[in-house]
Amino acid sequence: MTDFKAQPTHLGANLVTQTEGTFTPSFTFATPGTSSFAYSSQSGDWIRTGKLVDFSVYVVTTSLTKGTGAGAFRLDLSGIGVTPSGRMGWGTLLLDPAQIDLAAVGGQDPIDTVFRIDPGTTYATMHYTSQSYAQQTVTIDNFETGGMTFWMRGGFRVA
Repeated sequence: MTDFKAQPTHLGANLVTQTEGTFTPSFTFATPGTSSFAYSSQSGDWIRTGKLVDFSVYVVTTSLTKGTGAGAFRLDLSGIGVTPSGRMGWGTLLLDPAQIDLAAVGGQDPIDTVFRIDPGTTYATMHYTSQSYAQQTVTIDNFETGGMTFWMRGGFRVA
């Protein structure tokens, strides 16, 4: 058994660096068109430890103008400054459920809601599982035009 306390030089090559910062998260859709959100609060912070990035986001919107927007709902994470690679990211979410109608497209109430961050992207997409266990992507069609409160914590791996 190696006693690393007695041989600290062995740890030098294995030290993990840590950086942290803040960013301004925003929402969009796969095809933004003329859609836009009005924000009253936007804050995000992140911490990178080695190859793992953890982040948290808090956003309050006052309204959504749907305009010509279409497709999947996206949370822009480009302000973190690194791109996920290798493995899919993850996220947990709390929001005002009155502002997003997840039964609007699939016709069934959701069982769970998750965010997915795919390798090579700088955004997270929102998905839910319906009662028939089919995975659905949250799109502009699921949104009401009023405001919402959104909190998310997530993470991903980088190269």
